[in-house]
Amino acid sequence: MGADTPEGRFWFYSLRMIYVFWMLGFGLFRHLTCRDETERTRMARGRVAFVVVAVLAALVVAEDALLFLVLRTDGFMLGPILISSERNYAENLLFLAGALLAIGYAVRSLALRFEKPPADESDERAARIGDNLLIYARRHGLTDRESEVLRLILQGKDNQNIASTLTIAPSTVRVYVHRLLQKTGCENRQGLIQDFWRSA
Repeated sequence: MGADTPEGRFWFYSLRMIYVFWMLGFGLFRHLTCRDETERTRMARGRVAFVVVAVLAALVVAEDALLFLVLRTDGFMLGPILISSERNYAENLLFLAGALLAIGYAVRSLALRFEKPPADESDERAARIGDNLLIYARRHGLTDRESEVLRLILQGKDNQNIASTLTIAPSTVRVYVHRLLQKTGCENRQGLIQDFWRSA
């Protein structure tokens, strides 16, 4: 089966999609075998992108199969539209969707991490703090109390408000904040907040 046969051309053009399916399969396997519920929740955020990529990759293979294996041609005219192996419309949509997903992710990440960390009291923000706090705390070896203090810092509370919320002395809060800065390697509270959102 040479590259000049319809079957050879089908496999030649389908190699990229085989790699895409391998990546999707690995991502699904990783999600299903992950024991950390927090990590699974983070991975589940990408389920829309996962489905979009899987459907479009399947359409790419279907379009190639139609052209090479069923019609056994490199292209044909469908009214004013040229259907061609060189212009696989599903593949173009796949790359366009991938680019849009990447741009959307980058815009959200940059807005969160570098412009100004979120300061509103939205449910989405609280959920993002909750999802990422366990991972961040584990990465830096934070105690439960230090994690509580960090959560309140991320909510925009000052030392006095943190002390009132946790019913501890403001001097104790200062000790916890100092430990947080030491463990995370941040210079100040603002750096700590940015470091958290950068790793979110």
